Amino acid sequence: MEKRHNYAAAGFLLLGIGAAGRAFLGVPEGVTMAELSLTVLLVIGALAVGGAAIFVLPQQSYSEAENRYLTKLPHVSAEGILSGEVQRDLTEAASDQFPARDQWMQTATTSQYLLYHREINGVYVGKDDYLFEKVLNSDLSQKNYRTNLGYVTALKTIT
Repeated sequence: MEKRHNYAAAGFLLLGIGAAGRAFLGVPEGVTMAELSLTVLLVIGALAVGGAAIFVLPQQSYSEAENRYLTKLPHVSAEGILSGEVQRDLTEAASDQFPARDQWMQTATTSQYLLYHREINGVYVGKDDYLFEKVLNSDLSQKNYRTNLGYVTALKTIT
């Protein structure tokens, strides 16, 4: 079966998406499509500059805020592209090397805290701003329980 492109249908689809987006976003009546288009272009331009900056700015190797090593840009090879490894590594590197990443993360965490979210990225915020790591059932084991119970019992006999 031959693929055919219906450009008129695609144009109408884009117009419909634009109109629905305008109605959905609640764009005021006085705003023209030119002004709205300029705003959209500015946002897309800012994202493009941020994306390009990933390749231009020096790579960071370690994040003090997260206490972990960051993913760097991968070496591109034909085998890596065909296996999908380059795409996965590029996605991770783009996330880790995004410009002003620490500031964006701080802003996101602060906004979640101000919205009374008390569990943020696996960390509970307790009374007086104490931080507690979220413990999952998969983190618990009978072996660790018995080991820790032995330590507590030994500590009890010492004191």
